[in-house]
Amino acid sequence: MTKWTYYVEPFLEIRAGQYIASISRRGGVASVWLIVSARRIKHKRVLETQGWSLEVVPAPEVKPGAVYDEKLNALWVRGEAAHPLFWYPRGTK
Repeated sequence: MTKWTYYVEPFLEIRAGQYIASISRRGGVASVWLIVSARRIKHKRVLETQGWSLEVVPAPEVKPGAVYDEKLNALWVRGEAAHPLFWYPRGTK
């Protein structure tokens, strides 16, 4: 089990049982993770995004069923909407 901090738009809700998938530079799905636990982070100051503390486990068995549409910026895993995860180089902020 891995712990991550994930930031999304303030109106989005994240629940256990949903999927999160990392998107490669070329727009393909690199890996899929199952969200085991999700907790909203209470910020001390107002931010434009909402932080979530996630506990995730790898779910490689569902990777073949993951589809990312770059034009719509939408990700589906097993026909359900999932959360995309984009990796940036460490020097990029």
